Amino acid sequence: MLANRRWRCHSAAINPFAFLVICIDGWMNRNQQGVIEYLQEEIRVLKELFGKKPRFNDGQRRRLATKGKRLGRKTLDRIASLVTPNTLLAWHRRLSWLFVPLSGLMRWLI
Repeated sequence: MLANRRWRCHSAAINPFAFLVICIDGWMNRNQQGVIEYLQEEIRVLKELFGKKPRFNDGQRRRLATKGKRLGRKTLDRIASLVTPNTLLAWHRRLSWLFVPLSGLMRWLI
């Protein structure tokens, strides 16, 4: 019983290492958010400069679609600006199977 009380009392105290990790995590999150906001603004400026929508080749579409699929539709709705989320996910469905590594394809065929 005494050990249980000591454990509860110890778990209520703030661990200095955990506090440091939380501080660093908060700083990294703010830094990443700043980078995201900068890149979004840069995209807006480029769209203003060039006026029309860019035409992507299949390799560029595949790269954007792969990254977009990992983010998910809700996040894409919030941040996607060059291409709509529906377009990115359609590209993923259409192009992701075209670029299967040969070793993976061979395993699938066997």
